[in-house]
Amino acid sequence: MNGISTKLDGISAVVSTATRDALTGAAVKPAAKPSPPAPSAIELSALAVEALRSDAPVDSARVEAIRTAIAEGRYPVEPGDIAKAMIRMEFGDDAG
Repeated sequence: MNGISTKLDGISAVVSTATRDALTGAAVKPAAKPSPPAPSAIELSALAVEALRSDAPVDSARVEAIRTAIAEGRYPVEPGDIAKAMIRMEFGDDAG
C-alpha cells in the first residue's frame, strides 16, 4: 500500500492518500516541475551550417519520378538494403 505517514490528534499512522484526503478534507498535489527555460538562441554544428549553405544539385525530374512511383506503389523498398545503408552511414563503408 502506498501510504503517507501522518499524525492526527497525536496518533501516528500510515494511511493511504485517499484516506488522508478524506480526513483532512484537502488533496495535496505534488509540486509541479518547472519547465526548462526556452532557448534564446540555437547553436548549429559546423556540418549543419555547411549543409544549409550548400547549393547541392537536385535533379527535380528524378525527385518527381520517385514521388510518383511511391504514390502509385511502384517504388521498391528493400528493408535489408535500407538497414545496410543506415549502418554504412553510421559506421562507414567498412561496416558492411
